[in-house]
Amino acid sequence: MADSKVKIIRKPKQPFAYQGNQVIINTDRIVMQSKHDSILAFANEHMSFSANGSIHFDTSNADSSYFIINSPKMIFGLENNGAKLPTEPALLGEKTEAWMSELLACIDALCDILSGAQNTDSADDVPSAALVEALNKIIVKKHLKALGHKIGYKQDGQGNFSKMSGQKSTISSKRIYLADNKGE
Repeated sequence: MADSKVKIIRKPKQPFAYQGNQVIINTDRIVMQSKHDSILAFANEHMSFSANGSIHFDTSNADSSYFIINSPKMIFGLENNGAKLPTEPALLGEKTEAWMSELLACIDALCDILSGAQNTDSADDVPSAALVEALNKIIVKKHLKALGHKIGYKQDGQGNFSKMSGQKSTISSKRIYLADNKGE
């Protein structure tokens, strides 16, 4: 299993445990609105948002609206009820799809080799009928092509898979995009 190598060394102190200058606002509701520009918040060490219910970050529906998180490591969720940080890395959608298309092409080529006459031994035996039938079911029923279409790839007559223009994958997120960071 992958190791996220993220270690939380220091956590912010609770408001009443902190010794130093601070502003505490305790009321029933707070509304802040910037009429003409932005709201900016900065912290030297930590920024913490907590709620007993939900936390919402909303943007407009315009294509020019983004929710951007810029950080060397991002952790989504905690394992074991917050006892430890997750170690499972996220996959890059397009790179995963390209790898899967190569895997499908390899499976297709392997099926051709296993069911072909070139797969005979010196006694001139041929692959068993059951093996040939099973391999033909994979190819003839177009399982490989169907899997390729699900990841946005098409298969040509030679068994090669290539990205279909305009075709979206059923396994890639339409809303969440990850930076590649050169495979790190």
